[in-house]
Amino acid sequence: MTRALVERIILDIGISETEIKMMNTNENRDARRLDILEGLNKGLSHEKIAEKMGIQPRMLRRDLKWMRRIKDPELRQIQKNAATKAIVDKEENANRAGERFKRITGMTFQEKTFNNMISFYEPEIRKIMRAKEQDVAIRCLPSSVYRTLKRNGIIASGWKTLQVTQRARNHLVKSQSIEN
Repeated sequence: MTRALVERIILDIGISETEIKMMNTNENRDARRLDILEGLNKGLSHEKIAEKMGIQPRMLRRDLKWMRRIKDPELRQIQKNAATKAIVDKEENANRAGERFKRITGMTFQEKTFNNMISFYEPEIRKIMRAKEQDVAIRCLPSSVYRTLKRNGIIASGWKTLQVTQRARNHLVKSQSIEN
């Protein structure tokens, strides 16, 4: 069969002329490769790249598979760049929420959580501070309260002893002076 006959049969089946032009010859594959790399560099989806090139998305996926199999260095670089960009975007979005919270409240989320925990567990903390042996008083707390206070930096493990942190003590002194 001649190429013209094959093209005529393919046209009768319903494959478009652009697909015939983009058949899997090495020259066409290299031309498509450059278009694919350009589209990926711009951040386009596979469907948009295929639409722009005028080919079926399955042909694009097949070419991408071929490029991965031959370990195309430019494709690898584009994928690395996209991964780092995604990480940076994720961090920026996370920081925006923290910055907005700080703008509204005047403190970071961690500081606000610390203040809330101090005010919520203030009776227990004052009881610990009045005790002669803080580590014994801390061990008498329910395990859920102990874990919460430790997780929020209100109590800390000293060398073989448990104690209320200096930060928590300072906060309690400030709050007591404000009340008086």
